[in-house]
Amino acid sequence: MAVTDAEHKVIEPCSLENCDSFAGDSVEHKITWKGNSRIGGDSETGLYWRRLCFVLRDAELFSFRLAGAEQTDFAFARDKGRAELRE
Repeated sequence: MAVTDAEHKVIEPCSLENCDSFAGDSVEHKITWKGNSRIGGDSETGLYWRRLCFVLRDAELFSFRLAGAEQTDFAFARDKGRAELRE
């Protein structure tokens, strides 16, 4: 999984290359990037928007949640098969 800003720039260290792979079934798996689960960006940096890019192989994603987020009231917009997370 990668996390980008509104302009599709990766919010480091949350790139696809840094994402630790996961295989199996879980309802509580925590995604990490080189062992770190923190997603950068806050009110000080002005990074409010975050786009999530999931890469799946022979898999299905049924749900996900962001834990520990400052804002938990999110709306989802669908655009050409992509789900976009918006505050």
